[in-house]
Amino acid sequence: MKLDGDSAGRIAAVRDDTDVQRWCTWCGPLMMALAGLGIFVIAPFLPPPDPRAGAEAISRLYIEDQNRIRIGMIVALVGGAFAFPFFTAVSKQMRRIENHWSSVAVIQLASGLLVCLLFSYPCLLWGVAAFRPEQRSAELTQLLNDLGWIVFVGFAMTVIVQFVVVGIAIFRDHREIPVYPRWMGYYCLWGAVLLAPGNLVLAFRHGPLSWNGIFALWIPLAVFGGWLVLMTYLTLKAISLQEHDRGTAAGRT
Repeated sequence: MKLDGDSAGRIAAVRDDTDVQRWCTWCGPLMMALAGLGIFVIAPFLPPPDPRAGAEAISRLYIEDQNRIRIGMIVALVGGAFAFPFFTAVSKQMRRIENHWSSVAVIQLASGLLVCLLFSYPCLLWGVAAFRPEQRSAELTQLLNDLGWIVFVGFAMTVIVQFVVVGIAIFRDHREIPVYPRWMGYYCLWGAVLLAPGNLVLAFRHGPLSWNGIFALWIPLAVFGGWLVLMTYLTLKAISLQEHDRGTAAGRT
């Protein structure tokens, strides 16, 4: 069927928007790759510094590896910036569930932007600690290191809110072909539970609930990394479906 000018224009607009959404979605894996490279490969934070380490040991780490840490934090900060477009793409798809900017879509976008800022903050603290550690007291370097790791692990509640609202949105989607599959909603809610131990990091300096522990750091990192990979795949799939549906609707008018 031949399309009139208005229909062709609507189809072109849909394609333009979905192309941008695809680019935004691919920013998620790019963010994860750069952040992991900067913090755990370039910087000597694999494993993280022991929370029980004394001020002299922490200061020596930042003096001996100051260039690696500074370069790693620059890479991680660049990666963190790519989180903004990724969370925007997720919110755009959540908006489709109720055909307007519902509360859950807005909360997801706001919490996603806050996650970006809270991720950048500890990277800046570690970078400051490595800026000129030989010119300050060991205790001040230890303080900056503590602040960085406690913020990095301890802002779990923000991510938990994000997971919960995404899960709620998925369960509220009753269309025949939902934007996100129902099993992803269960992943979000169970992921929120597994992220919860990170909130206890202020109470422990050793063991599985400290900032280098399996329950406070490594399981939440694995859960968030899995969520990001799955959301990337599912969001790309949802964008393709959106493009098909709107193109079909425009062709019928």
